[in-house]
Amino acid sequence: MSGRWSVIRSCAVLERRERSSRRRLHAARVRVGRAARASGPLDEKFGAHVDVTLVDDAERRLAHWRRRLDTSLEQDRADYAIVGGLGRWLVVARGMLDRFVVRERVRFIEREIDDRESELGARLVERMDGELLARVSAADVEDARGALSDADAAAQERDALLAPYHGDPWPAGLRELRSFGRFLWRELRPKLIPRAPAIVGLIAGWWIAQSFSDSWFDDAKSRFGLGSKTSVSTGALETIRFWGPLVAAALCAYLGAFLSSRVHRRYSESTAKSDAKS
Repeated sequence: MSGRWSVIRSCAVLERRERSSRRRLHAARVRVGRAARASGPLDEKFGAHVDVTLVDDAERRLAHWRRRLDTSLEQDRADYAIVGGLGRWLVVARGMLDRFVVRERVRFIEREIDDRESELGARLVERMDGELLARVSAADVEDARGALSDADAAAQERDALLAPYHGDPWPAGLRELRSFGRFLWRELRPKLIPRAPAIVGLIAGWWIAQSFSDSWFDDAKSRFGLGSKTSVSTGALETIRFWGPLVAAALCAYLGAFLSSRVHRRYSESTAKSDAKS
């Protein structure tokens, strides 16, 4: 049994090593494809003109959505100036949600561009010749080759360790428990994380129901120290019930987009600087 657990630990280390190498391979291929595309048009003999066309199309779409993101706040300011009362809060909520969606669109297209440039870089590295060496950094090419070699070596070493166990060293009972945990995580992750604003809105609605009341009975209990609900008028309670969950959900969406954009911008700037230095 100790040998089985040793294999499980070793395979986990090798899987992390392979994932890290695959990420390094993807980044190196992106740099190769980006440098080759920026240095001038590629001939058809490279077999890369289709990838270049797709990247150019994605960059045009990215520019469009970035312009929309830049003008979104200006439009909100213009609408905010001509409406009053609750309409202003609707303008604010609309703007936050709209920019959240637009930022997601921008990130989606940026990932698409990276994937296309990675495919272009992989194609060019495979068809190496003297003209290509003049277009890209030799260090990036060697980094891509080294990452691919390391990832393949880790996969082969893991397969060799798993061979005596027919590909899975986990005991039968724990194997089923692991499969259930993976299934549960795979089902919950895409449902909970993108719906965080809705979940926050539900929590806000529950908190409002537990904290506020327009009932004279609840007010009387609070006066005698038998309850904890705050007494408000019926109109105020209806307003809180409507706007509380909505504002909480909008703030959650805005904070998520804000933090994500700050992290993405920080690391994108670091990547751009490292690319410029290389």
